[in-house]
Amino acid sequence: MSDLKGVVVWLIISVTMLLAVNLWAAPATTVWNTGDPANRVDIAIIGEGYSAQDIPQYATHVSQLLSAMAKQQPFTEYQRYFNVHRVDLVSPESGADHPELTPPVFKNTALGATYNCAGIPQLICVDVSAALNVASQSLAPAQRDIIIVLVNDTTYGGSGGAVAVASRHSAVVELVLHELGHSFGLLADEYGGPPPPYCDTSVEPPEPNVILQQWNKWSVWISPETQIPTPPMTPGLPGLYQGAKYCDYHLYRPTPNAKMRMLGMPYESINLEQMVKRIYTFVDPIDQAIPAAPSMVLPWGTYITFGVAVPAPMTHALNVMWWVNGYPLTTLSSWGVSTTGVTPGRYVVEVVVSDPTAWVRQDPNQLLQARRSWTVDIVH
Repeated sequence: MSDLKGVVVWLIISVTMLLAVNLWAAPATTVWNTGDPANRVDIAIIGEGYSAQDIPQYATHVSQLLSAMAKQQPFTEYQRYFNVHRVDLVSPESGADHPELTPPVFKNTALGATYNCAGIPQLICVDVSAALNVASQSLAPAQRDIIIVLVNDTTYGGSGGAVAVASRHSAVVELVLHELGHSFGLLADEYGGPPPPYCDTSVEPPEPNVILQQWNKWSVWISPETQIPTPPMTPGLPGLYQGAKYCDYHLYRPTPNAKMRMLGMPYESINLEQMVKRIYTFVDPIDQAIPAAPSMVLPWGTYITFGVAVPAPMTHALNVMWWVNGYPLTTLSSWGVSTTGVTPGRYVVEVVVSDPTAWVRQDPNQLLQARRSWTVDIVH
């Protein structure tokens, strides 16, 4: 938990590295391409502390990071909802600053990565403005929903904020996933005090995984037999557990130990639900629908095909249901009809695509559902 608190310190005091670097567009390679960036969560990975001769190794390091991320949910199940772009930013020297060492080590790198940020040995700071600038110069806006800076140093370390920063230590993926829980999932830390930062029990926290008094935030996940408040005896059991968001008392978390409380744990049910909903904030369940025109006039006797292309989770399928004038028709992804046997007139064709995952029990904004409709006038 100390690693997480170190990251929070950095977030609260907003340490900013002011570096005199020349910013330029770096070569970018798409290493995962699962669909149109306009309808995917796009991750941009920027190399830091990689000299020109290090770039071939950098490609391997990116693959190792992605492989580790893909072994944890929801990234395993929804990996086809993500594109990944590798930005080959070249630094004059390899590595990162280590001012905590004796003697100290300093490197000339593009983003000025330094350990011991704010006096915390494992906390790596980079020039965030420079990283955002490189991303904007190297990739289109739709290709940088999430930005990760991968630092060419094997010492454990990282940080969070507008960009997630990670060294290439094998265990750092846990820190990256925790920080993505914040920046992408909009989740709060679930550990208690002592601060920093400061415990605040004056208002209801806005995050979906911390409760002061708004008991219905995750009530659909709590069994009637579960004791409230809940003693931390059963791993993963949804309930109300005392201690969250830097408070030991009065604020409650949903499970005993999840990734937002302790590295090395899964996100657990309530946080996993939020992460899936955040994925669907970026990804519409319908990739493409045909015909493209929402309304049409067809001569009697015309043959027409309706269809949808949808993103594909790894182990389950999305539900597809077609309706004509309010009557259910088929669950096929596409179907064709000849109007020869149809009475001329106006017809409304609608398709509804939804994700039936058991990981989401409450979706008031219907993020996991999409509709398309067509008005079809059949005339003689």
